[in-house]
Amino acid sequence: MLRWSEFVDGKWGPYLWKSYKTVYEEVLNAVAALRASGIGPGCKVGIYGASCPQLIVAMEAMPRVTFLCLYMIPLDQERSALYWTMPKLMLFLSKIKKLNY
Repeated sequence: MLRWSEFVDGKWGPYLWKSYKTVYEEVLNAVAALRASGIGPGCKVGIYGASCPQLIVAMEAMPRVTFLCLYMIPLDQERSALYWTMPKLMLFLSKIKKLNY
């Protein structure tokens, strides 16, 4: 089970849950989208965003399509990280959610 809270109006809301089956189905959808992107096996794919459920799904999907996952934490150095790693594809995670391990 994946547990997180949404940040609404400056406060953390109640815990929300995703079952293993739901996460697995989201991973399969992400795999299909990555394959449809047209880039080949072994390519670098950057993920930019905060820790959230979408990050877990994206990171689980990468090895299934033999992509190298580059997780980029939102800091001031992201431009230099992009320059040195040169990913073929970037995923931007827009929703901010708190993960609870």
